[in-house]
Amino acid sequence: MCFKNRVFVVLAISLFLSCVQTNQYLKANVFIGDVIIENKEDLRKIAQHKYTEITGSLVIKGADDIEILTGLESIKKIGKTLKVIANINLKSLQGIRSLEFIGGDFNIQYNSSLANITSLKKLSEIKSSLIIVGNNSLTSLKGLEGIKAVSEDLTIVNNPLLKNLKALKNIKSIEGAFTIGGNKQLKNLKGLESITTLKEVKIDNNPSLESLVGLNNLTSIDGSLWLHKNLLLKNLEGLNNLVAVESDVTIEGSEKCSIESMEALGNLNYVGGRFYILKNKALKSLKGLDNLSHVKNGLIIESNQLLHDYCALKKLLTKEKQFFSLHRRKRRKPFNKRYFKKKMQC
Repeated sequence: MCFKNRVFVVLAISLFLSCVQTNQYLKANVFIGDVIIENKEDLRKIAQHKYTEITGSLVIKGADDIEILTGLESIKKIGKTLKVIANINLKSLQGIRSLEFIGGDFNIQYNSSLANITSLKKLSEIKSSLIIVGNNSLTSLKGLEGIKAVSEDLTIVNNPLLKNLKALKNIKSIEGAFTIGGNKQLKNLKGLESITTLKEVKIDNNPSLESLVGLNNLTSIDGSLWLHKNLLLKNLEGLNNLVAVESDVTIEGSEKCSIESMEALGNLNYVGGRFYILKNKALKSLKGLDNLSHVKNGLIIESNQLLHDYCALKKLLTKEKQFFSLHRRKRRKPFNKRYFKKKMQC
């Protein structure tokens, strides 16, 4: 009996050790913590282990001697943030071509030689923000087709050679702010057709942007909408199905640019904050705002020198008691129905 018990104990210990060894093997390719790569030697050290997962963040920054991320091909999962920042000679992200999951932000900033991100085609999930800023050679977002949702902000700013957003065609939701600014060659927003609602929208200073087409299926914005200084943007085509904006709407031109038509806003019914129409020197009519029936905090109209047709505001006037016209900042006065009867003549 004693012998049998001893055999049983030996077998149990052997089985236990076998399990421990197996678990160690399974976890052998997981790096616990953060990885920071600032030069080729850092890259070599981490590459030799062929990790498949990093539980913390992977930060590749200021690595001026790296052109390709050779050796990171085995990484499939990053538990927190992936930052690729200020690597002036980095030409592609080929080394992280197996990456499938990022548990935090994905931040690609100020990589002046980065021409493409096509190797990211296996990436399917980002648990926080996607930030692409200041990459002077980046012409396309091809490689991001696997992304179906952005859990926080999507920011695409100051990428002077970026021509389109078509690679974002499978994104159905952006839970944070959507910001497009300073992309000198971007002509439209095609690629965003799957999106029906957004939280915040800021489209600012894109000098070649001719159209908002791509936002055609957008019906509501849970926060604010800001359109500002887009040099070639003459109308709001692309916002044709927008019905409600829960906070402020700002449509602002400048000395060099102006919205000429509001007609694409024909379905807009509700603005939960203020509605600003500012500095659009070529705007003559508010036609297109005919269905607007509620602006919670007032309508602000200022410095639109040629604007004379207010007839589209008739419906709004039957709902609201008071608005403000700021044709000159020093003379901010409430205007009422009597004022509009003179202005509208319709």
